Amino acid sequence: MRKKDKIFLVTIILFFGITAYLTYYSKVVYLQKLPLVQTVMPQFLKYEESSGMPLYEVPENAILADAGHKRYILTARFERDVLGERYRANPVHVWIVEQKENGMAVVEGIVKSEPVILNTNEVTAGADVRME
Repeated sequence: MRKKDKIFLVTIILFFGITAYLTYYSKVVYLQKLPLVQTVMPQFLKYEESSGMPLYEVPENAILADAGHKRYILTARFERDVLGERYRANPVHVWIVEQKENGMAVVEGIVKSEPVILNTNEVTAGADVRME
């Protein structure tokens, strides 16, 4: 093998090695800088007879209201893309059926059993998050 070929191969190997390392490092740094959120799984109660929707019990402080006074919660939805596996704060509109004295609320409208984000003042809808 000629000297030029060896230099070319070493250059190519170094280029791709450095590129792979920097890609991995930037992904790790990005994922570590995501806000850390506390979550709780909503407790399934039963199906509502009138609407056919399931009823869940969630903490009352996790329920938010948008500009139109519609109630919603933020759930941590699992996603997989080029950056890897992560969670995204997904707004889910809910209807409050009953508010209990122990700080819990019975809501109707959660389609999936996803973890409900509790510290909602630190994160907005659509933001990437890390779960504890």
